[in-house]
Amino acid sequence: MIYWDLDEVLRLLADAIPILDKKRGTWDKPLIGGQDLTTYINHNLHILKDAKPSRYLTVALFYDKIPILSHQPELWQKPTTEWVKRYLPNADLNFVGSALEKLEYLEPGDYLIDDYPKFYFTEYSRIILVNSRYNQDVSAPMRVYNEAELLDILDEIG
Repeated sequence: MIYWDLDEVLRLLADAIPILDKKRGTWDKPLIGGQDLTTYINHNLHILKDAKPSRYLTVALFYDKIPILSHQPELWQKPTTEWVKRYLPNADLNFVGSALEKLEYLEPGDYLIDDYPKFYFTEYSRIILVNSRYNQDVSAPMRVYNEAELLDILDEIG
């Protein structure tokens, strides 16, 4: 089975946050003005519904079954579910308690499409890494830069 991460893989959440410094801002750094990213979204939940889909959404839509694993605070889950129903009505959305918990879903032969740079205790052999400026230090045998590369890898692994 191929599992999909949601944010920055299928949904462009960072692009929907106007005060995120796109050059240096990540989930671990404060927003412009020092505000915490989670707090900002908690006060602007519409961002979770209004964020644009990524270019990889077109690839996901080739598949009848789209299992999504996403770490979202409880407050974010309803608007996130609305976003998924809008763009991926055939998706099976599963919320996990942490980004690392996604790996517990993987059985032999499964893969995860993700952008997360901190799966430290595992090698990335079963993770298809969506390239981003914040995961450049990760050594991943399957790193994709565009939709065509993702489709090629998905065709290879079946």
